[in-house]
Amino acid sequence: MGLFDKNTVSPEVAECDRQIAAIAARRNQVIYAVGQQFVSTTTARQVQGTPYADMLMEYEQLNVQEAMYEKKKLAAQGLRKCDKCGNILVIDSMFCNMCGEKFERYVDDGAVQQQQGQAVCPQCGNPYSPGAAFCRTCGFKLDSTMM
Repeated sequence: MGLFDKNTVSPEVAECDRQIAAIAARRNQVIYAVGQQFVSTTTARQVQGTPYADMLMEYEQLNVQEAMYEKKKLAAQGLRKCDKCGNILVIDSMFCNMCGEKFERYVDDGAVQQQQGQAVCPQCGNPYSPGAAFCRTCGFKLDSTMM
């Protein structure tokens, strides 16, 4: 075994390589944790005029987009999420069954969508079946002549 033999690695060198790789991996974990802590406690406005401002602005925009798609996904499944406690509920729930938070009527994209000729509750605006005596969403007593 020669001094410059490239095919053999001593156990000591191999152990140093393992330690260097472990340190590099841990350093990356620390950098990631520092970054997570920084973005969770700092807003783009706080770092305006620094190299971080654009990155934090993008981070905030990505969070807004993600929340929008999460809301759309739940709505496509007939569900909604309580903003107060995070509980998943049926989309037309008026109250959270975990924390009691009262909800406004669920509206997709800010517009109430009603099918022409469909009966809707005058109290909450949710559709109801013809002949129903009470609204299933808010309990409002429906007049039999309503449509």
